[in-house]
Amino acid sequence: MNVIVISSSPNTDGLTAACAAAAVEGARLAGGQAEEIRLNDLDVGMCQACDNGWGTCLQDHECQVADDFQALHARMLQADAYVLVTPVYAAPLPSL
Repeated sequence: MNVIVISSSPNTDGLTAACAAAAVEGARLAGGQAEEIRLNDLDVGMCQACDNGWGTCLQDHECQVADDFQALHARMLQADAYVLVTPVYAAPLPSL
């Protein structure tokens, strides 16, 4: 099984990074192949809604904007499973 762990934290040594590393290790211990992809390390822009949203992405599943998304998309097509790891930023509620 080919597993991709997608992490979205800019912090490389925090809790989210530790969770991503644990997911990679768990997949490998289970006999699978696993890799982490850090979205913050990629240059992926926003959707431009080419041709009013009816561009090549709709017909050919290929974005017209040349950035790191094309390589990410190709890697994701090869995966059997994804693990999404994202930080949750929350502050304690103020006391009343």
